[in-house]
Amino acid sequence: MLQVVRNAAGLDAFPAAPVRVCYTAVFLAKHVNFSPRERADDNMVKQNAGLWAALVIFLFGAVFFWMSLSFDYYGETGPGPGLLPLWLSGILIILALVCAADSLRNVVRFKDILPGAKGFINIIAIAGAFVLFLLTVNYVGFIASGTMFLLILLFREYKWHMALGISIFLSVLLYWVFGELLGVPLPVNAWGW
Repeated sequence: MLQVVRNAAGLDAFPAAPVRVCYTAVFLAKHVNFSPRERADDNMVKQNAGLWAALVIFLFGAVFFWMSLSFDYYGETGPGPGLLPLWLSGILIILALVCAADSLRNVVRFKDILPGAKGFINIIAIAGAFVLFLLTVNYVGFIASGTMFLLILLFREYKWHMALGISIFLSVLLYWVFGELLGVPLPVNAWGW
């Protein structure tokens, strides 16, 4: 069966390796035709978020599949370091193809899934607060940086005194749990907190 697929896809020059998934994908891409009713127009395909996500996942899986071929599939004592990455990336490639086929039937446009203005403001606030936390945690300590991080996140949804109280409480609680109980070394300031 594999030889039939390889001949039909024009892949006779390639060795019979564990890349059967890729051979099947090439065969299907060459020989599966959609009727005009099922075929999406070019503009719809360009805006299809599911198709683009499937393409990125497929490329990610293909790169790791190719990289896993450089490891031994089976070693002297059993499965080698290439076994798990090969199978996982092969499964990822198959799932990406399934996702692509599903996205051709059920189109999800970018404008339907991208957040609105308030969503973008939330994303920017979270990213900015996280960067600020990373820049200040080694200088002012975990509790002060954590309080600042949580205050930025909670300030728009709660009154300022409630947001400040929640921020201080959670930062002290997290410091106590991780720093004191679990013994995780957390950055502290000159006063020890």
